[in-house]
Parts: sequence; C-alpha cells; structure tokens
Amino acid sequence: KTSPGPDNISYLMLQHLSDTSLQNLLFLYNRIWQEHSFPSCWQQAIIIPILKPGKEPSDPRNYRPIALTSCLCKILEKMVNKRLIYYLEINKIFSPFQSGFRQGRCTVDNLLALETEIRNAFIRRQHTVAIFFDIEKAYDRSWRFGILRDLYECNLRGNLPIFIQNFLKLRKFRVQIGNQLSDYFIQEEGVPQGSVLSVTLFALKINDILKQLPPSVKGFLYVDDLYISCTGDNINFIERQLQLAVNKIQQWSTFHGFTFSTAKTSCIHFCRKRRLHPEPEILLGSQLITVVDEVKFLGITFDKKLTFRPHVIKLRKKLDKALNILKVLSNTSWGASRTSLLRVYRAAILSKMDYGCVIYGSARQSVLKILDPVHHSALRLCSGAFRTSPVESLYVECCEPPLDHRRKMLTLHFYYKILSLPEHPFFKYKQSQFILRLQKARPCVIPSFFTRASEFLNNLDLENLQVVPVLKYPLTPWNSHGLKFLNPFKTFDKANTAPIVYQQLFADHRDLYHNFIPVFTDGSKCSSTSFACVFINSTLSFQLHSSCSIFTAEITAILHALYQISNSPPDNYIIYSDSFSALESMTSLHRFSHPLIFNILELHDRLACRGFSVLLCWVPSHVGISGNEHADNLAKSATDSINCPVPLSDIKKYVKIKLDSNWQSQWNLKEANKLHSIKHLITCWPSLPHRKLDTVLTRLRIGHTRFTHRHLLLGEPAPLCTACQCQMTVLHILIECRQFNHQRIRCFHSSSITLKDILHKDPHPQLFTFLRMIAELTAIFLALERISDLLEHKFCIYSDSKSALEALDHPQNGTHPLALDILCLLQSLQARDFQILFCWLPGHVGIQGNELADAAAKTATTSWQQPLPYTDIKKFTSNHVHNLWQISWDRQVSNKLHSIKPRITLWPALPVRELDVRMTRLRIGHTRFTHKYLLFGERVPRCNTCHVDFTVIHILTECPLFNHHRLNFFKTSSPDICDLVGDRPHPNVFIFLKIIAFYHFI
Repeated sequence: KTSPGPDNISYLMLQHLSDTSLQNLLFLYNRIWQEHSFPSCWQQAIIIPILKPGKEPSDPRNYRPIALTSCLCKILEKMVNKRLIYYLEINKIFSPFQSGFRQGRCTVDNLLALETEIRNAFIRRQHTVAIFFDIEKAYDRSWRFGILRDLYECNLRGNLPIFIQNFLKLRKFRVQIGNQLSDYFIQEEGVPQGSVLSVTLFALKINDILKQLPPSVKGFLYVDDLYISCTGDNINFIERQLQLAVNKIQQWSTFHGFTFSTAKTSCIHFCRKRRLHPEPEILLGSQLITVVDEVKFLGITFDKKLTFRPHVIKLRKKLDKALNILKVLSNTSWGASRTSLLRVYRAAILSKMDYGCVIYGSARQSVLKILDPVHHSALRLCSGAFRTSPVESLYVECCEPPLDHRRKMLTLHFYYKILSLPEHPFFKYKQSQFILRLQKARPCVIPSFFTRASEFLNNLDLENLQVVPVLKYPLTPWNSHGLKFLNPFKTFDKANTAPIVYQQLFADHRDLYHNFIPVFTDGSKCSSTSFACVFINSTLSFQLHSSCSIFTAEITAILHALYQISNSPPDNYIIYSDSFSALESMTSLHRFSHPLIFNILELHDRLACRGFSVLLCWVPSHVGISGNEHADNLAKSATDSINCPVPLSDIKKYVKIKLDSNWQSQWNLKEANKLHSIKHLITCWPSLPHRKLDTVLTRLRIGHTRFTHRHLLLGEPAPLCTACQCQMTVLHILIECRQFNHQRIRCFHSSSITLKDILHKDPHPQLFTFLRMIAELTAIFLALERISDLLEHKFCIYSDSKSALEALDHPQNGTHPLALDILCLLQSLQARDFQILFCWLPGHVGIQGNELADAAAKTATTSWQQPLPYTDIKKFTSNHVHNLWQISWDRQVSNKLHSIKPRITLWPALPVRELDVRMTRLRIGHTRFTHKYLLFGERVPRCNTCHVDFTVIHILTECPLFNHHRLNFFKTSSPDICDLVGDRPHPNVFIFLKIIAFYHFI
C-alpha cells in the first residue's frame, strides 16, 4: 500500500482526493473500459529483487521479484477482478478441488484432503502414493493467448476480455537495485508480477489441469501448488495409474506452455508396512521422479508414516527462535505488561502453532508434547511466574488453555466451517460404515479428521447442531446492497428522555404511517435464546438453540416476520424492532455479514416484486410502547422450540464455551493446587500496571516464589521457619506464622485473614506494605547472627547524609549492602553493651568536625581495598560507556541531529504518538518526503524556488517561499532550527507544517 508504481501516485494521495476528483477518476476508468484503450505507463513495472531466506546471494535464481505497478491501475484491476471472480464462481467454472485465493477456501483444505486419504488408506492397510509438482516460473510462463481462449470458452465476450487483452500485452519492466535502475525489458509471456488480476487469470489458466486425471487418481490445487495421489492395495497398479496421470499432465503442460521442475518435483510413498516393499518408479518426461521420506507441502511436513514428528521438530525450532522476543520484553522488573506480552505471544508464537494444527494435531501425544514446553515457557515469561510453577496454574493465571484444548477448538471450528460451505468438496463427506467398523477393530490406527471431529462432537454433545449454509457470492459486485430503516427517535437520547416522550413520538409516527400494518419483533437471551413476532391478530414465539446469540434471535425474528407476511395478500407493512445493531447491519452488506441477513434481503426483494411494501423501523425498548412490550414478554416466555440452523459465528463461540466448561471441570478437581484456593473460576483477572508488582502478585497467587521453591532447582533442603519449625510457604508467611501477627493486624486489621482476601482479583492494598515490613524483620534477624568481639565504648556518629541514615533506620529489600553490614556490626556491639547513636547534621554550614571530614574526603589519596556494591558498579559502567558514546557523538558534526542535540540526554516524548513520530523525523532530518528517494531509487526532490535539494532545515528555516508563514507563526523569517524542534518544540511548528502542506508527507 505504501509503495507506488512508476507514476509515483500512491494510495495515500488517492485517499485524499475530493469527490470531484473521484468522479473524474471514475470517468477515466469508464473511458478505458468502453474505448478499449490502456495507458502505456500502467503496463510498466519496477522489479525489486528480494533474496530468499538462507539462499546464496550470488545466484540470481535465489531472488524473489517484487513488482511495483501503478496504484491507479491496481484499483481498476480490483474492480474488474471482483466482477470476473463473481462470474467464474456463479457459473462454477473453477474446479471444486482448486482452493487458491477463493472465498471460504484455504490451504488447510488441500492438507485435509491429503491427510484424510492417507489415514483411510492406513486403516484399510493400503498404500498411498502422492506426487508433488513444482512448476518452473509459473507466472512468467503463463500462455497469454491461452488465457484469452479460456475466457472465450467461459462465454465471456465484450469489454472484459478486451480489457484483459490490453492489460496483458506490451508489458515492460526494469530492475531496481538501490537507487540504480536497469534498462527496460519486454515481458513477452506470462501474467505480470504484483498485479491484482494475475492470480485470478493464472488460476483460470491452470484450472483445467485437474481434468486430465483418470478417475482413480485424485488431485488438489492451490494456485500453482499441485499434488496428485492414488491409493490401492497393489503398488504396481498405483504406479501405472500415476504414470498415466503424469503423462497426461505432461502433455497438457507442454501444450499450454508450462514446465515442471524434475529436480523439485517429488514423490512420497505413504505406507505403514514394515517389511521391504518396492518404491514406485514414475517418470516425468525422461527422468525418474525422486522418492523422498518426507515432503513439505503448503507449510506442513508430511513423512511417509504420517507421524508428523519431522514437522513438529522443525516447528519447535522456529518457535524457540520466536520465544526470544518474549525473553527480551519480559524482564520481571521493567518489562512489558502481561497483557502486551500475551498479545505478542499470540501473534508471534501461538499463530505458528495454530497453522495446520487441525492436521498435525492427529499425531501421537508423545509427538505433540514436544510443543508443550514452548507454551509453558511463554506463559511463565508473560506472567512472571517462577520456574517451578505448575503448568495448570499457568493456564488459569494467564487464562490461556492447554494446547490440546486449543487444537480441539480449532478442529471443531474448521469442521463447522466445512459444513457451512455447500460448495466445499468435503461438504457432503461422510465416513463409510466399512471404515468406521475397521476403525473400531483397529483402535491403534489414528483416525481421519472427520472421525476425530465426530468424537469431539460426541463428547461435547454437539452432534445434532446444524450450521447455517453460507451462500457463495450472494451479492453482485456492481451494485450496493442493503435495506434502509426508519428512526424517528434519532435526535433523542434515551438516558435523558422520559418514556412518555417516546410514547408520544411513536404515536405521531403511527399517524404518519397509518396505512402500514405494524409488526413487532424482539429477541431474548436469558437461560435460553428465543424470539417473538406480534401481528395485529396473531403472535408467534419460539425458542432457538441455546448457542444462538441475541443478535441472531433479533435477525431471526425479522426473518420470520417476513415469512408470515409472504403468506398474506400484498399490502403495506412496517416491522418494528428494538435492536439497532440488527437493523444497522442490514444497511450495508458485505461477505462477512450475518448469513440470515442475506435471506432477509432476498425475501424482501421477492416481496417487493409481488407488490408488497415492507419498511423497517427502530423503536426504543422498555419505554411503554405496547407492541414492543408485548413482543418482549412473549420472547421471554417462549416454550416451543424450532429446529433452526445456527450461524457459524455463534457455533464457534458455543464450542469455546463448551470446551471452557470442560476445562473448568478439570480445574475443579485440582483442589490441592495452591492457586485453586484463591481462584476457583477460570476468568481473566486484570494485571497490575507495574510489572514488578504484578510479577510478585502472580508468584504469591501460584504459591511458588524464589524464597519458597528455589531449593527445587538447586537441590537444597526446603527452607524452614525458625519460629514455627515448619516449611516456609506463601500461606505460612502471609497467614499462619505467629511472628508476623503484629504486622498483619497493622496492615490487614486482622490476624486471621485468608489468602483469598489478600490475593483475590483485587489484591489487598496493604499487601506489599506487609511484605516490606516482614523483610525488615528478616534483615534484623540475619544481623543478630553476626556478632564480633569489640571493646565497650559510647559513640555518637554524625553524618550529613540523611539518605544513608534513613537506610539504617528503615532497612528493606534492596538496601545498600554496606548498610546491612553496618546494622550487623551495630547489633553485635549493642549485645556487648556498646551505646552507639547516629545523628544527622547539615553540610557546609560551618560545623568544624563536618567541614574537616568533608575536606579530608576530598583530599583522600589512600585507596581502601573494599569490594564495590553491584549497584555502584552498574552506575560506573553505565557512565563510562555513556562518556565513550558522547565522545563518538561529538565527532558526528555532519549528522543532522547533532546540530539540534549535541548532548546525549533523554528528551521528553510528546503525549500524542503521531506528533511524536513526526517530531522525531524532523529532528533526525529524514522524512518520507525528503528521503523516500533512497528506498525507491528516485531522484532527490528539489525546491523549484531555490533550486536546491529539499531538506528539513530548508523547509523549516530557509526557503523564502514560506517566509510569510514563518513570520505569522514564529515571529521571524529565519528561526533557529533548535528553537523549532529542540528539547521543547515550538508550539506552532505543526500548524506551520500543515499550512504549507508538508505535515502529511513527514
């Protein structure tokens, strides 16, 4: 979106066009469409080569070409592409076994087809042989005349094929490396890279390849990723059938200009038999196709035994690398919040595990457990839990279920998605009774996807749940679709409007529409989901499946009202609903709209054709409108059930609720778990804003801390309470230990408080105060153990450091180690009748002893060989490195930022992120406008007034074109750049940039 083509017109520019300019652009598109012309600059592209990961840079074949084409052209392509796809899908021209870039289809469809065939073959003790083809330069070798011929055979005539013909011909490109551009090269064949239409045209061209297969051979296609497979008892029969299929595919590809790479095309023999058996020998042209033990297909590695162990091991290595992101961000003292870390985890790690898990999730538990440590480590990092924390506690504390739970959920989601798509090749798939009987007889063989899903459905009691079918492409792309609704109450705020006002407004509305028959609808969701319709002489109310949402109930009520209206003679009707969201969703339809809304739209159009006039109107609920109140009461009291299918979105939520209920049941059995006594229900609790405190709270809730459980890691004995002679636990320290009763009463106002009271969803506000107090007692206790033999004396020690004396008076966690040593020595001396006092006095006020000590400290020459505290070493190292950094920065005189910020110090950020980003770019001197040319190999932008290169300094302070605006906003025509973008930016700098139209190009 951010990379324009050769014409330098970006999407950002087009988004800011006025309505008049948009009309002119549409006029241009219509001329191109109707006059059969095509701008020559739209036929040009800039190719940027991107090295493929892990490839040798010296080989040109190891680069992926990224083409930059005109954004204006791509918008027109999208308009044409939507119409072309609609035509191809409505006329069922695409093969049902082609999944690439089709609505409702994905890569998992092809993976599912292969896994299902192999699993069924294993159950029948048969062989499955699959061949995975690699098409060399598939896009670049697509036959253009063949594409036009395919369009003709699809009965496409007129402007569309002519437009595509003009779009494909005379294509030129040049390669850009850095800021250097090559000469133009002519692309004689193939579809253009980076084009919106190219994917659809290529899919159409390669679509017929699956028609070449004999009946015994199956094939699935995802754009150019093709595999064919054959299953049988006899390997010789399979070999003959596949050789026949390969020969036909080879003939077809030769005729249509495609070439298969024999080096990358591979064959794999899936079989569970352990004894020696011959591998298939299949020729592609004159070369033998290589038989491999494993193959990577659409991101999933299939091995010949279908154990998925190679895939899981490779996935684990990728996840371990991604886990480093969390390790960097999750410091327990200053790290990111738990909410942010969990978001990163779900995006960077969990998404990788989710892909294809409905397929590789069929692996043995011993294989799948390889991934569990990644899940557990990530949750420990996100929550800050101690390393010995039980995994069940991690799941509940982070509200992230086990991976097995998630795999079941995604399996059922995908299963119901298939049932919602009537055009899906597995829509009517059912396991044969023979396969089911074999599965029962051979339980050691892993079942196929549909058998696994059926088991999950049976366990969750979801076998009778039906899903609403989603109609593919129900909307014509050249029309806008939707139903408008009336809202006579839109100027009134319900919170500040009395019910009597709404009743009067409704009465006035009915007077205006007195010739329309009123129908009231409403939905309800309490213990069950139900809806009701109220007509003048009749009513109806039904219960829906409990999985249906309140939104579905409201939509269903409107749909049933239309059904009832259709059984009456043509007349004027107005349907009243108190669901504003339901009515608003009908105003603008798209492919993600609720599926029942399309039924409403279709039925409404049919009624209009029959002479009905049906309006929709919103009314507020519970304001005394009699018809709405009647519908509301009927919906709540509905008892009769209606067997209606459930939308896929509601089913997904219901499946999650069911699985979460099972998880809750398992958690209820973990009564011995320390967290269970605090958190009975699995819900998401808010995290504390301070990372360190949130980490401490998490460890206290789980019951595993460094002090109480470190011995498990070091092989030491468990720590014992010296006062109670029992093992130290969080429960004992916070609740039971007698020596802390005084502190409990002081902080919690009770000595018999429970863990749940202290560590619940909203932790006790004095929790951390209590922990600090008992830490002081522990420090004093340790100091009493260190007694040294010293002479008896009385001393009064004076110091002008109040912080040092306060550290001695109030020791706590993090106290300077020398202060602890002093306390230890102090206690030792007091035990031998030493009397030592500490006294603070102000510095530099003429007190003789303090002045002498100050002078002596400044002139000291003898070194005291004493180990340095860790905190002082850190500060010294940091200051030393900072000084070296400052020296290095002082040499960067030519750096644009150096003139503004010569000293390395922390400047405050602006509170608005957008403004802060723009201020940063202005200070550094690199903006999108002034330096974009470095990325795209363009010329340096020049000022037409001054004939110099555009820079930030030139725009802000030098160019005379903007002197009037500088005087207006900065009170001078030549302001200093430091005054404008320094530590405290000028308050008018962004207003100035907006006035000169530079703000949006920073």
